[in-house]
Amino acid sequence: LKSKGNKQGVAIFSRSRDGESVFRVGQLVIDQPPKEVAAQYWNWISRKDYDALNTQDSKILTEVSKSRRLVYLLGKPKPMISHRDFVFISQKIELPNNGFTFIQSSMPDAHPIVKDVVRADTWSVMDIRPIQKENQPPSSLCTYAIEVQVHGWIPSKAVDMASDEVPVGALAGIRDYLNKNKK
Repeated sequence: LKSKGNKQGVAIFSRSRDGESVFRVGQLVIDQPPKEVAAQYWNWISRKDYDALNTQDSKILTEVSKSRRLVYLLGKPKPMISHRDFVFISQKIELPNNGFTFIQSSMPDAHPIVKDVVRADTWSVMDIRPIQKENQPPSSLCTYAIEVQVHGWIPSKAVDMASDEVPVGALAGIRDYLNKNKK
C-alpha cells in the first residue's frame, strides 16, 4: 500500500488497480468505545448524517438476520462523476476482544436499477478494535478498506481524488458525529 497522507486525521493508503477498480484504506483512532463506533456504523439509515461528504441517501432494504442487512446507498455526485448507487449485504461480526468487523459485499442485482444512476460495485471491511490506555476511557482503532468498481466512463484523476474521500467520510464522519452527539 502507498501512503496518500492524512486528511482530517485519517491516514489514507491506496493500491494501484487495473481498469476501473479503486482501492483505499483509511485508519483512525476514535476516542469512543468500540460498541459506540460499531452501533453508529451499523446504523445505515443515518449514514447521510455522518457521511454527508459521500452519501445522499442510505436505507436498509431487508433485515436478513440480526447480523446481516441488505443495504442501498446513493452516493453524492462529484465533479465529473455522475450519481452512483450501491446495493450490498452488510455482515456484522462481534469479536471476542469486544471489537467488531463489518464486511460489505456487492449485490447489484438485489434491487432495481434507478433511472439516471450508474450502479457501482463495492466490497469493504470496517474493523474496529479496542484500545485501552492506562487511566483513559476506551478508544477504538478503526480500519476501513474499500474497493469500488465505479462502472461507466469517468476520468481516472477524478476517480482517484474522489476515492480518498470515502474513508475520510466514513471514519472522520463517525468520529465527528459521535463527538458532537456524546451523551
